[in-house]
Amino acid sequence: MSAPPSGEGGARPRGRGFAAVLLRELRHILPPTLFFLVGFNLIVLTTQLAVNGTPRGIAGFVLASTAALVVGKTVLVANLMPVLRRFDTAPLFRTILFKTAFYWGLTLIARLIERVLGYLLSEGNLAGLPGYFAEHFQWGRFLAIQIWIMV
Repeated sequence: MSAPPSGEGGARPRGRGFAAVLLRELRHILPPTLFFLVGFNLIVLTTQLAVNGTPRGIAGFVLASTAALVVGKTVLVANLMPVLRRFDTAPLFRTILFKTAFYWGLTLIARLIERVLGYLLSEGNLAGLPGYFAEHFQWGRFLAIQIWIMV
């Protein structure tokens, strides 16, 4: 009796196993990444239109597209957290509302921390932070982006 061909009941070749895992991961990451790709680029486009009157440069779009890749994978990892599975058996609207509020709150906190760290790196201390937020921080732009994120 001869040994079974590779992949038929025997040990699978390493390449096929890796390719299958990679394909499965790509199928999972594609929907949220496309969602955030469109959403983040709409935020950049509307911000540029509001500020400049016309879209200018591609740097913002490249940054938004890169952020969409990161956030798409982050959403998949976050969905494994037990706190986000709390309403999985509830009606769909409760699950959607809970996850929307959860992710919106996390992005609000992350964006504020990003601004604080940026200020800390440029100034070296946090002494003038309240003044910076009161005088130089663009609250209208910040809140407009948060509204887009909520949508």
